[in-house]
Amino acid sequence: LTNELPGGGRSVFFAIPIGVRYLEFGLRDFRNLIVDAVAWAAKSKPPARIHNGSDALAVTAFTQGNRRLIHLVNSIRDEKRLPIHETVTSRDLRLEVDLDTAPQRIRVYGDKADVSWEFQDAALTVRISEVRHHILLVIE
Repeated sequence: LTNELPGGGRSVFFAIPIGVRYLEFGLRDFRNLIVDAVAWAAKSKPPARIHNGSDALAVTAFTQGNRRLIHLVNSIRDEKRLPIHETVTSRDLRLEVDLDTAPQRIRVYGDKADVSWEFQDAALTVRISEVRHHILLVIE
């Protein structure tokens, strides 16, 4: 159920706890429903977008002062209830991040990976050779 609120806000209601069900069963259709609902309610695209990642790759972006922290984590399950016995490495990733100005540097922590980047038209494009477990990008 969708609702457009007075003042321009939007809300989406699912009759079932779709986020919990997605984490339990990993159904791609549930993920797509969540992504589409968030994009519709926000009226904009996410500030960080990953391309060519596996279904298990989670992307979390934070702003900390004048820098961006972006975590790429190869796990979306609750490891206590559903242990992860193996991970699928994501390769040849492209991360897009909307920025007002070109970054001065990007630091990479976690998995060893080849990382290159370019900035054009208020968008940073970062190419990452692979994510096996976790990568943290610090964009300054």
